Amino acid sequence: MFLISRTRHTKFFQTTVLVSALGYSAFSVALPSQTPLLSKDGGGVSPNLLVTVDESGSMMYQHLPENVNKIVTSSSGAKTNVWMPGDKMLRLHPSDNRYFSGTNQGFVPAEATGNIFQLQMRSPDVNRLYYNPDVRYLPWIKSDGSRMANAEPTKAYFDPLNIGTSSTAYANLTAAATSYNITWCTSVSAPSPVPADLSTLNNGVNCSSSSKSYRPGLFYRLKKSGSFYLDPNSTSNYVKYDINDAATLTVTKHVNRTDCAGSVCTQAEERINFANWFVFHRSRLLVAQAGLPEAFVSIDGTKIRVGWGHIHKGAATVDGTSGTSIVVSGVRDFTSTRKNDFFTFLRGISVNSGTPLRQAMWGAGRYFETNTAAWADDPTSPSSGTPKACRRAYHLLMTDGYWNDTGAPSDASFTTVGNADNVNGSKITGTGREYTYIKGPPYSDSNSNTLADYAMYYWKRDLRSIDNSIVPSPPDPTFWQGMVNYTVGLGLTGELDPVADLAALSSSPPTKSWGTNKIDDLWHAALNTQGKFFSANNSVELATSLSAALSKTLQNELREAGVATSSTVLEDGNRKYVPYYKSGIWTGDVRAYELTASGTVKPGSGPDGELWNAESKLPPWDQRNMVSWNGTQGVSFTWTGIGSSGQAALGAGATSKLVDWVRGDATYEQTATSASDRLFRTRSKRLGDFINSNPVLAKGGESLGYDALALGGSSAYTNFLADKARRVAVLYVGANDGMLHAFKDTNGVTATEDGKEVFTFIPRSIYPKLASLASTSYAGASHQFFVDGFLAQSDVYVRAPSATTATWRNYLVGTLGAGGKGVYALDITDGIDTSTGKTPLGVNSVRWEIDGDTYNDLGYVKGPVTVGVLPNGKWVAVFGNGRYSTNGRATLFVVDIETGAVNTLQVDSAEAIGAGNGLGGVGVIRDSKGQITTLYAGDLKGQLWKLNYAAAAASYFEVDKNGGAVGVPLLAATGPTGAVQSFTQAPMIYPHTKGGYLVVAGTGRLDDATDAASTAVETLYGVWDKASDSIVRPLGRSNLDARTLASTSGSDVSAGVFFQLNGSSADWVANRGWRIDLTGIPITALRVIYPLQKVTSKVALVSAVAPASPSAVACDSVSGEGLNLLFNVEEGLPPGYSTFDTNGDGYINSSDRIVAGFKTAADGLDSLLKGKSTCETSGTCYREISDQTTTGQMKFRVEDDPASSVGKRATKDRVVRQIINPPLR
Repeated sequence: MFLISRTRHTKFFQTTVLVSALGYSAFSVALPSQTPLLSKDGGGVSPNLLVTVDESGSMMYQHLPENVNKIVTSSSGAKTNVWMPGDKMLRLHPSDNRYFSGTNQGFVPAEATGNIFQLQMRSPDVNRLYYNPDVRYLPWIKSDGSRMANAEPTKAYFDPLNIGTSSTAYANLTAAATSYNITWCTSVSAPSPVPADLSTLNNGVNCSSSSKSYRPGLFYRLKKSGSFYLDPNSTSNYVKYDINDAATLTVTKHVNRTDCAGSVCTQAEERINFANWFVFHRSRLLVAQAGLPEAFVSIDGTKIRVGWGHIHKGAATVDGTSGTSIVVSGVRDFTSTRKNDFFTFLRGISVNSGTPLRQAMWGAGRYFETNTAAWADDPTSPSSGTPKACRRAYHLLMTDGYWNDTGAPSDASFTTVGNADNVNGSKITGTGREYTYIKGPPYSDSNSNTLADYAMYYWKRDLRSIDNSIVPSPPDPTFWQGMVNYTVGLGLTGELDPVADLAALSSSPPTKSWGTNKIDDLWHAALNTQGKFFSANNSVELATSLSAALSKTLQNELREAGVATSSTVLEDGNRKYVPYYKSGIWTGDVRAYELTASGTVKPGSGPDGELWNAESKLPPWDQRNMVSWNGTQGVSFTWTGIGSSGQAALGAGATSKLVDWVRGDATYEQTATSASDRLFRTRSKRLGDFINSNPVLAKGGESLGYDALALGGSSAYTNFLADKARRVAVLYVGANDGMLHAFKDTNGVTATEDGKEVFTFIPRSIYPKLASLASTSYAGASHQFFVDGFLAQSDVYVRAPSATTATWRNYLVGTLGAGGKGVYALDITDGIDTSTGKTPLGVNSVRWEIDGDTYNDLGYVKGPVTVGVLPNGKWVAVFGNGRYSTNGRATLFVVDIETGAVNTLQVDSAEAIGAGNGLGGVGVIRDSKGQITTLYAGDLKGQLWKLNYAAAAASYFEVDKNGGAVGVPLLAATGPTGAVQSFTQAPMIYPHTKGGYLVVAGTGRLDDATDAASTAVETLYGVWDKASDSIVRPLGRSNLDARTLASTSGSDVSAGVFFQLNGSSADWVANRGWRIDLTGIPITALRVIYPLQKVTSKVALVSAVAPASPSAVACDSVSGEGLNLLFNVEEGLPPGYSTFDTNGDGYINSSDRIVAGFKTAADGLDSLLKGKSTCETSGTCYREISDQTTTGQMKFRVEDDPASSVGKRATKDRVVRQIINPPLR
C-alpha cells in the first residue's frame, strides 16, 4: 500500500466563457480565437484611486531638498553633507510674487561671481529643483493632451495661469539688473550640534538687506571625477553657465533634449527651455502641477475611478457622508470632464501652513471605510447596484516634507492608532482564502502612531462588509477591501535606502531597523500596505513615478500556463517550473519551485516557496541574446540584423524603434517626456503572457532509444547522452510577446544566475503582428497569440551548424499554435556552453522556419511535432497541417530536420481545396532501431488515418489501403446522434496482445468561440488495427464495444469526485475495440484536446476538459472543468485494482474503490513524476506516480511494468499536454 501526502488545490483566479447549447458550425471561422477559451474572467471593475496633494507652505519652496543634502563623493559610497535652507521661503528671482507673503523669506543671489551658497542653490546637482540642461522642460499639458504655449524668455510669467499685461506679472530672463536692494540670503549655518534626526528643520539661513546685481540666466554644474561628484562645498568644483552669454553656453546636448535640432543646443533653444522651467517648474508646487497631469492625461477613463483632495481639507459632507475630511471630490469614472476638473483643481491649489500627513492618511482611510458612495457602481447614487467585491482601493499621497500634526485636527474623529504594525491583525476571509497580518519584518517596528501605523491600520482590516474577491498580485496578498498606499516624496530621501536596505529590514532577525526619520516613515507607510514609495526631483521624474503607480492600479494578475519539471523521477530536489500571466495588460513570468521527495513544494526565498522568477533576471534590453530567421539563416534580432526584407515584413512605417521596443526598450512608450515620442504602449513588465506553450527543460541525458542505430560508432550515442547530462539546464517556453524564451537554471550552483534569460528566438512568421503588439490599444480583447504552440525536444543525427559531417545533436522543434502558421527548429545541443568546439545558443542555433505564406497547406499547428529517423536514414519532423490552412485540406507535413526541406501528403486524395479540413497530431510506430515505420493521425472530419512508410513516395508515406486499391481511413468518428466528430490531437499507439496495434484517440476541438459554445458529445476511442482485417473500413461506432462513464458516491469515495467506467470485456472477434462517450456525468461538453499520456505499457492517462458554463459577471469567474481518466488501454476499463486514495485515509490499498478517473480543474499542463516501486507479498509491484499540476499534485499508483521489459528499447515520443490556459484566482 502507499501512504499518500495529499496536496490541496487552491484556485487563485479562474476565467469563464459564454456557453450555449449549439453544436459545432461547419468551419465558419477563418482564424483561431486570440484569447484563452477554456475559461474566462467575468471581468473586473475599475479600481478606486484617491489622490491627496500636499499644499503646505513649503510647496512654494524653490529648492530641494531641505535641511541637508547628502551627495555621494566617492566610490566607497561616502557622502558629503551640503546644508540646505529649512523652513525658509527662498525665491530665485527678486520680483517673484507668486503666493509669497510674510517675513520668513529671502532671495538667492545671482551675481557674476557668486559665493558657495549661490552656486549650490543654482546648481541642479545640489538644488534638485533648479534648472537642469539635461532635462527638456515642457509647458503644462492640458486635459485634452495639448500643451500650453512655450514660455517667452523676455516675458516669463511668475504664475502660468495669470498672464496679465502688468510688468509685475513676469520677468525678463534675458536682461541683467545692476542693482536690487532687497533681502538677500547668502549662507546656511550648519546646526550645532547636528541633530540625530535630520528631518529636524534647519533654519540657520543668513539673510540681510543689501544691494546686489542680478543675472537671471545663471546655472552651475558640479564637476565629477568619473561617476562621482567632487566636493560640493568648494566653489572651484563648479562650472558656470549663463543662457545670456553665448560664449559660456557650450553644454553638451543630452539625449533628453529632443527640442534641440543640432548636436549642441543653441542659445535660443536653451533660453526657451530655461524659460519653460522658470514658468512651469521652478517650485515644488509647480512641479506637482506639471507632473500630476502628465501622469494622468493618457489614463483611460473607463479603467479607473479617481477622486482627489488635499491634506488641509476640513471635514464636510461628501457624496452623502458627513464628517469626510481630506476629500474634495469623491471617486468617479475618469471621464474627459473629470480629467479637466482634476487638472483645474491641481492648478488652483492655494498653500497652507503645516504638513498634517497622518491626518491625511486617516481621512483617506475613513473615506473608504465609511463612504458608501466610494464603492457604489454610480458614486452619485450611493444605493445604486450591488457594491463590487473585487474593487480595489488605492491612495496616492504626494508630499514634499515631514509630517507634523501638532495643531487641532481637521477631522474630529482623528485619533491615535498605537503601534499598528507591531500588532497582529484579525483573520480576513474570502472565497478559498484567508489572511491574518502577523507582525514581523520588514513591517513592524517599535514606534507608535507613525504615518506607517496609520497606513497599516487601514490596510490590515477589511474596510467594507462585502465579499472579498480582489485578485491578489503576489507578493501582495490583498484580496479584501484594504487601502493600498503609493507615497511620492518630492526630493526626499531618508536614512534608509528603499532598494539597498529592504533585504536587511526583511531578514530574520533584521540587520537594520526602522528609526524615527519621517522620510523613512513615508516609505514605511507604502511598504506596510504593499504599495510603493517614489522619490522625484522634478516634474519628469514625478510623472514617471506616478505613471508606474497608476500602471500598478490597473493590473490584474492571473496564472498559469503549465508545468515542467527538472526530472521525470519523484525525488527530493526536483524543480518545478510554472509560467504565469496577467490578462488585460498581458504580461507574464516564469517561476521555479523545489519539490520534496513526496512531491510538495519546499519553502523558498519568494512567495509560495518560489526559488526564482524570470522577470527579475532579464538582462538590459540592448544586451539580450535575441535572434530570428531571415529566410535562409539565423540573424540577430536588431534593425540591422533582420535586413531590408525583415524590415519590410514589419509593415509600413516600422523603424528601429519598434524592434528596440520588442527587445524591451521603453524609451518610446507612453511615459516618454515628449508627446511625439509616445509611440508604443507602456509595459509594466517586459515578459509577455505565457498561455498555451508548454515549458520544456533541456538538460539530462535521457535516452530516446537510438543505441541500436550505431550511428557514428557503437558508443557515439552513449557518449552524446553523457555530454547532454553535463549541460547546464535551460528552460524553453514560448510567450505572446513574440518570442521563444530560454532561461538558465544551474540548480543553485550559481543561484544568482538561475532564471536568467540567455536566449530568445523571434520567428519571422510573426513579424507582421509585432506592430499591433506595440500598439497603445493592445489590451483586453485585442490580445493576440504569437509564439504559443507546442515544443518538442528530440535527439537527431545530423550536421551541426557549419559542420560537414553528421554527429548526434539535440533539437527543439516548436509551433506557433494559435499565434500563426509557422513551425521552426533550433539546435540546442550545447546550450550556454561557450567552450572550444561548442555552438552556444545564438544565430547559428536557428536551423529553419516554414510558414503558411510559402505553403498554402500549412495552417495553425496546435499539436506536437514528432521527430525521428526513417528507414532510409533521413531524419524528419512529421506533423499534421492543423486547422485554417489556405487550401483547407488534411495534409501531412514531412520536413527534413536538417535542411527544412518540405514534403507533403494530401491524406484524402479526393478532397478539394477549401474543404475546411485539417490534419491533427501524429502518433508513430517505430521499429526495434527506433525508425519510424507507421503514422496515425485524425482529421477535422472525424477520419482516423493510418500512413505507412513508402520509400518511393515523395513524402515517404502513403495512406494504408487495407488490402484494397485506394487508401481508406481506419475509423470514421461520429457521435451518438451521427454528428461528425473532429480529431485534433495525436493518437497514442500500444501493441495489441493479439497482434497489430491498439490506437487510442479522442475527439473534440477548442479553437474558436463556436467550439467553446458546443455541447456536442465527444468520444474517446480504442481501435484495433488488425493486420489483413476482413471488416470493411472505415470502422464506425457499431464496430466498437461501448463503455459508459458514471459518477460515484459513498464513504469509500469521499476524498474527491471520482468516476467509474462500466462495460463488459472487449469482444475481439466481432468488434475492433471500444468507445467511451464523454457524457453521463455532471461535467458536460467534455472534449479531448490534450495529447494522451503513456503511464506504463498497459495504462494511459487521458485528460478531457469542458469550457466553463455559465458566463461570469463582473468580479466573478467560472473555470473550465476537467476529467482525468486512468485506464487499461486494451480493455478501455479501469485497471483491476485500486489506483487512487478514494477514501482519504492516506493510503492506496484494497479499502479504496476501483475507479477510472477523477474530476480536476482545467488548469494547464501536468507533469508525471515516477516515484518508488513497492512490491506486495503477492509479488505484484506498484509504482507511485505524482501528477504535478500548476497548484499542487495528485498521486496514484499503477502496476509496475514487468522486469522483463526493463532494458528493452522504448523510443520516447516526448509529447506533452496542450494548455488552453485558465488564469487562476
